[in-house]
Amino acid sequence: MKIVGYSDRFSVRPGQTIRFMVSSEAPTYRAQLVRLRHTDANPQGPGCKIEALASSISGEYPGRYQAIHSGSYAAVPHHPLLNCPDGFTLRAWIYPTTPQKGLQGLLTKLSGQSGYGLFIAEDGSLALWIGDGTRLEKVSTGVALHPAQWHCIAASYDAATGTVHLYQELQSNWPVPRARAEVCKTISPLTVGENEEDLLMAAKAGPVAIHHFNGKIDNPRLYGRALSVAETDADTPIANWDFSLDIGAEIVRDTEANQLHGRTVNLPTRAVTGHNWTGDESDFKVAPSQYGAIHFHDDDLEDAHWDAAFEWTVPSDWPSGVYAVHLT
Repeated sequence: MKIVGYSDRFSVRPGQTIRFMVSSEAPTYRAQLVRLRHTDANPQGPGCKIEALASSISGEYPGRYQAIHSGSYAAVPHHPLLNCPDGFTLRAWIYPTTPQKGLQGLLTKLSGQSGYGLFIAEDGSLALWIGDGTRLEKVSTGVALHPAQWHCIAASYDAATGTVHLYQELQSNWPVPRARAEVCKTISPLTVGENEEDLLMAAKAGPVAIHHFNGKIDNPRLYGRALSVAETDADTPIANWDFSLDIGAEIVRDTEANQLHGRTVNLPTRAVTGHNWTGDESDFKVAPSQYGAIHFHDDDLEDAHWDAAFEWTVPSDWPSGVYAVHLT
């Protein structure tokens, strides 16, 4: 990416202002406002006709590299209830599309070696990380998740006993090898380190979000103590995020009393089929409860949020047409 740019709008009227964002690896670059008369280079046609125009923005600018941080996820702002120092249980439905691609965050609240996180490990299996600030323990099932299939997953940790429990089960109507994996392991007990990072879904926190998950997540929940999978159905969670609500918005709504709502980042796909989709209804507006999943991708991008390099106000007497800024 030597030089690349974009504008903050596609269409402007005379008197309106348009901003241009540019990233350049060169120390300087030139910008030239042009009018695109014809851009088909086919030799049987009139050929490319691009007209350079005098303007206030045509000229030389200092180069500046601006990074692109792609990858969609959901973020729940930090709240003390999310820290769970004495133990916790995480449960969700996931539909991984690239389980063998490497480390991918599912439900994480980690800062350095402090906190907890549920991941897809390097080998494609379910893994739980737990840290007290000085020590980080990692436990995995060792059994790879199946690509493009729904799985019920759960992980719990009891700080008093050091007991870690991991569970993954493929949702299938047919016999499938290694469809279920369950691990119960005792580690040297540690108190889950408290931190002020957001809880992320489909990524891990850092200076920018990293280890993005590819696939769908449906109905993630967090409980404030260690529970079995069966017990989670009867217990009240700290947070229960229902993605079938507010499908047309960025909000990720918590239906429990704590109201620990989050928001999506980088425009993941909503209104997608969940683990309970029957196939009878193709319209999410008719059966929203069956479209309670969000599909995350590591290359999603809504807005790069670059700083503007320059802006231009369209003169009142300019004719309508197709214009561009040529960067060299």
